[in-house]
Amino acid sequence: MIKAFGDIYLRFLACWVDTARKAAVPILLVATLATGASLFYTVKHLGINTSTSDMLSSELPFRKLYDEYRRTFPNLRNNITIVVEGETPDITEDAAAALAVWLKTEIEEFKFVFDPASDPFFITNGLLFLDEDELADLSDRLADAQPLLAALAEDMNLRGFFGVLNDAIDEVAKGDEDPSRLIRIFHNISETIEKQQDGTPRPMSWRKMMMGGEVEQDDLRRFILVKPTLDESSLQPARKAVDIIRAASRELDLDPENGVQVRLTGGVVLSQEEMMSVTEWASVAGVLALILVGVLVIIGLGSLRLTAATLITLVMGLVWTGGYATFAVGRLNLISVAFAVLFIGIGVDFGIQFCLRYREAIGRGQSHEEALRESASGVGGALTLVAIAAAIGFFSFVPTAYLGLSELGIISGGSMMIALFANLTVLPACLTLMPLEHQEGMLPAWQGWRKIKWGPKPAPGFLLRHATGISIWALALGVAAAVTYLPRLQFDFDPMNLKDPTTESVQTALDLMKDSETSFYTIQILADNVEEAQNLGQRLEALPLVDHTEGLADFVPQNQEDKLLMIDDMALFLWPALEASPLDKPLDNDGRRKVLSELKVNLERLIETPLVGVLDAPARRLVNALTRFEESSQENGQSPEDLEVLLLFSLPERLKKLQQSFNAREITVEDLPELLRQRKIAADGRTLVEVFPSEALTSNDALKRFVTAVRRVAPNATEDPVILLEGGDAVTTAFRQAGIFSL
Repeated sequence: MIKAFGDIYLRFLACWVDTARKAAVPILLVATLATGASLFYTVKHLGINTSTSDMLSSELPFRKLYDEYRRTFPNLRNNITIVVEGETPDITEDAAAALAVWLKTEIEEFKFVFDPASDPFFITNGLLFLDEDELADLSDRLADAQPLLAALAEDMNLRGFFGVLNDAIDEVAKGDEDPSRLIRIFHNISETIEKQQDGTPRPMSWRKMMMGGEVEQDDLRRFILVKPTLDESSLQPARKAVDIIRAASRELDLDPENGVQVRLTGGVVLSQEEMMSVTEWASVAGVLALILVGVLVIIGLGSLRLTAATLITLVMGLVWTGGYATFAVGRLNLISVAFAVLFIGIGVDFGIQFCLRYREAIGRGQSHEEALRESASGVGGALTLVAIAAAIGFFSFVPTAYLGLSELGIISGGSMMIALFANLTVLPACLTLMPLEHQEGMLPAWQGWRKIKWGPKPAPGFLLRHATGISIWALALGVAAAVTYLPRLQFDFDPMNLKDPTTESVQTALDLMKDSETSFYTIQILADNVEEAQNLGQRLEALPLVDHTEGLADFVPQNQEDKLLMIDDMALFLWPALEASPLDKPLDNDGRRKVLSELKVNLERLIETPLVGVLDAPARRLVNALTRFEESSQENGQSPEDLEVLLLFSLPERLKKLQQSFNAREITVEDLPELLRQRKIAADGRTLVEVFPSEALTSNDALKRFVTAVRRVAPNATEDPVILLEGGDAVTTAFRQAGIFSL
């Protein structure tokens, strides 16, 4: 019965192909119109989704937790993180503040611009967030600097600045001043002059001096968080926002030449750059595959007519598959985007098999009609069997929870039927319009290929006589290889390792992930209220794998009463100095040259005294820098006013913020900025607890340890680390299920 059905099917295929021969022109016209319509439909409606979490079924328990978290805190999604890095704390602070002010004017393109460091709340109350020891150290340093700050408040120029230095130098020479207190400022002035002379002028960092000269990476990096208005109809939904940020950076001269670097990262930028990379390289891979297949077909078939017919059929089938994918799925993901390469690699085999049988029949002297019918009945059954088997293999991914693979299964499984239909319909029609003649010779290259002697021919029947032995050896080698290498095989479930490492967003994200304080891989937990969040945070911080937790209450400083007393003390001795009225005594360049010369002479005199001590090297460095400036000024006409600007440019803004910080007051959760509250507490009162790892999550083992430890305390934990771990399990399960289904 099966044989009878097979014979009927083969006769049907022969009739079908013969019909395609008879109606070759109409079929090709319809096929061309269908190809154009499919291409138009695909271009207009096919989307690409680069989200790795969306490739997992929304019915999975961990996905439900994640989706609830995203619905509760929509402001945490689709944001751009702007990373501003400068050579000094002052440059970084001013650059970030200027960029934030600029972006806040683009109210139509940004739903919010959040720059915590320049927020009035944090400027006013920033000192409360220091530890008491840090605040005491700052108070001591400002007390030491009080004479200098008072002099500069009255006389903000080189005269006021160097006048205080000269007085301090005189005190050192008398033995009444600790010389070590001048080391830092001498080095800072020297460095500023040296950079100016080297052609890379940078303002001297007064914030660095107020901090005691100790600068950490956090002091040279600022973050601005913005939520762009997305164009959902575009493959680059945040392109306009990104362009505005780039343009603002250019207008503000925020570039390496001015000691600033502005980089963009965050989910929406990572997805956008990945989407561009995926579409670009998918197109390149598709074109490259088509070219290589074309070369292979020319060599294998040895005829330009057969090659043209095969490639025309292949391209039409590929475009039809794109239309089918658009209709059946509507979007491509990071896995299903590979359908084109799969179709080209598998689909072309159908055409090659058909054309080889057709050529063989023509070579035996059969007519075009007879050759087509023989090809259909000869290989049609095998092609159908291959197409169905391949489709079953692909469709076996559909029932799995891994939507990325499931959608690839839907597209590729259907594409096998499209390839079969195209090669049994379009290909015979193409061959009818450009049939192969009986006496038509092969291409010279193909003839040469046939003449190559690849080695001694095996004895007739060799494989048949030794079939059992060959099979046993092949099986043994396969099992040995599997036993040896499969245990070493690891599944890398971190999609960051799949992204293009040359893109700015990925490089920036990887840099931030090296530090647990700035890592993107943190865990979020929804607590019912602020109190529960505090209790949960305390329990989690007891875990060795947790560096710290962050909830809304953590933004309320501890020991505020004691700190406010210390701030009041600072204000008491600094406020009069900062409020001093400026002297009405302008300083011209001649006056500036005079004070520069006086400082240099005073330094040289200090170096000659036995009390110079540890100040000897810094003083000599400053003398050399001043000498170099004087020489350059005489040769190039360099203005002392330029040096004055570099030395004092950033001071007024630092003094203004310092003065504003003396207005600190006791704060509660309700006093925190609204944008911060929206990121930590929902409208229904539920509160987020963010958990930071104690180690960099740059390996799968580290990520698994972190997630496992946190979930023992908080089973409802979510965010990227949980999604990656659970997603990895879902993927491996999906492959196992697909393997069983296909078998």
